[in-house]
Amino acid sequence: MGNLYESAKRFFIFTGIIVLTSFASIGLGSVISVIANSPEQAQALQIPFLLPLMIFGGFFLNNKYVEIRLGIKNLI
Repeated sequence: MGNLYESAKRFFIFTGIIVLTSFASIGLGSVISVIANSPEQAQALQIPFLLPLMIFGGFFLNNKYVEIRLGIKNLI
């Protein structure tokens, strides 16, 4: 049908990744809400927290490009 894997192992790995991602996002939201005094301040604080995560997460930049540009190939 959709050319998906038919094993239960793959399904539970995917479900575990989704659950862990949601836990991480709830934790980050909790940290920002503890730091901020108002909803407007929380909205302003989310940009410095999320921008590096989005840029270096691998979706916008290729991991090989980051290794070459930052010179961290020997560290990984």
